[in-house]
Amino acid sequence: MSLAEQIRAALSDAGLEGVSIAWWRGECRAMRDGRALARILPRERGGIHLELADHLENAAGLRASLTQLVEAKRDEWRRLAGELPWSLPFDRGPGCYPVREVDLGDVTSAILDPDRTWIAFLETSCLGDCIFCGHVESQSDGVPEALCFAAVRDGRTPLEGAYVCLGGPEPTLWPRLEDAVRLFADAGAETVTMIATGDALATADVGRRLVDAGLKSVSLPIYGATAATHEDIVRAPGAFARLHAAIDGAQQAGLEVFLHTIALEQNASELLDLAAWADARGLPLAAGLPRFKYGAGIPFFPAPEILRELNGRLRVLGVPPCLGPDALPTDLLRAHGPFTIYAHVQAGRFGDACSSCVERDRCCGLPSGLVDAWSSHLRAMG
Repeated sequence: MSLAEQIRAALSDAGLEGVSIAWWRGECRAMRDGRALARILPRERGGIHLELADHLENAAGLRASLTQLVEAKRDEWRRLAGELPWSLPFDRGPGCYPVREVDLGDVTSAILDPDRTWIAFLETSCLGDCIFCGHVESQSDGVPEALCFAAVRDGRTPLEGAYVCLGGPEPTLWPRLEDAVRLFADAGAETVTMIATGDALATADVGRRLVDAGLKSVSLPIYGATAATHEDIVRAPGAFARLHAAIDGAQQAGLEVFLHTIALEQNASELLDLAAWADARGLPLAAGLPRFKYGAGIPFFPAPEILRELNGRLRVLGVPPCLGPDALPTDLLRAHGPFTIYAHVQAGRFGDACSSCVERDRCCGLPSGLVDAWSSHLRAMG
């Protein structure tokens, strides 16, 4: 009997029939009628996180049986999770979490305030199919908003003066997004922002309603200076024109607009042109590194030499000091917006040469997919 079949049997023993088992982003979901009844996730640092929908009968008995099952199958579980194309460092479902709880490394205190910086993780489908992302097609699993943000609404999540970033993949697809933004703003957050493709922002009224709810800014993705390059990367025809319309609409609505890109072999020849265009528009642009190698035969990892060529002309975030990035501003969130969180929180991997480096405490490390590929370029400093 497979692990999925054993989970289904445990649910059946608890009186839950007609349940399907789906693997997504390194987690297992027990689904019925389009809703998640149970979510079980292997933690990055060990252990198992189990979340049950709050309306389930016999929840205590079900929790006990599922916990016993997944603990007994820990090795099999982690192997299955490790084979999936995308597993974010979030070991919880939708909700609002401080970055210290989702950071793979220990760099947050050096770059981001780990208590003041929060991520509101909204599970939605995505508007693109980017080659570097590994996104798998999914729809919102129906987890009630009341369950996701109950701690915020009840005052148990201390957001006074906080920086809250809404992530998705696509926050603009989240039902009642305005209500979620207003919830965080009313809870005392100093800044509510989001990372989004943001096609909906092309309609200025959409942006104005979000501004009225308390949204301050948005970071939009642009992966090429030309439509051909951008759309080859996002694999969505017409995406380049929609992005430019979203930029215009967001600015008209009064949102502060940041731009971000990913340094890839596919767009390396256009990155400086893209930086010049963004500068002419007065839009802050930052680049990051790809997190995952997705799709056989897609050579998207940029060479370290690309980073040195960009140094001083395009800000590249999430790069160790030994690879030559220019000095970073004191307040990265102010300079480059919420993409700063993505670029640094999801790195946190180090090579053999890093253990004796004097910069280790402030170094963000590299995404897991690049540590081996770039191991010969990593060196201890000091």
